[in-house]
Amino acid sequence: MKRILLGLLTAGLLAASTGSAVFGSDRDVCDSDKSTPEQTIRACTRIIGRNSNDAVAYYNRGIGYKNRNDYTSAIADYSTAIEINPNYALAYNNRCAIYNKTEKYDLAIRDCTKALKIRSNYANAYAGRAVAYEGKGDVQSAIEDYRSSLVADPNYQLARDALERLGASQEDDTAPSSSPAAAAAGARAK
Repeated sequence: MKRILLGLLTAGLLAASTGSAVFGSDRDVCDSDKSTPEQTIRACTRIIGRNSNDAVAYYNRGIGYKNRNDYTSAIADYSTAIEINPNYALAYNNRCAIYNKTEKYDLAIRDCTKALKIRSNYANAYAGRAVAYEGKGDVQSAIEDYRSSLVADPNYQLARDALERLGASQEDDTAPSSSPAAAAAGARAK
């Protein structure tokens, strides 16, 4: 018994000293942001082998491929996750990010727009679409989407930084703000 406990303790210390994580199941590894891309890909692949309709496993394996810079495989897995669950906003958003990285801006805009139809207050999808618009040279649409991203998440630093870089204010200068804070301020002024 002591030998088993010592073995487990040694394995745990070795994992901790090498930065590797020790997990209890394939699902733990597949779903963890602490596992390496290779660990994620292997665990998610085993899950998919047991259940080919597991959209989350395809999505997480896509993240593993993305983190390994294997964008073709990542896109394929995000696409499969979307086929299984057409309302998977996260998968559309992550596929959008890869399309942006590979300068396929029209596809990125399409995916972020779909993510926003599913989840209308999705700050990351607004920002992803803004990046695509910016890549296409449509700065005004990018500014509008960065602002929408801040309405969805007022603390979203990426959007703040992008607006500053573009020389734009954080609120629409041409129309009254529709943010809850602006509405409350207007109500107090009356």
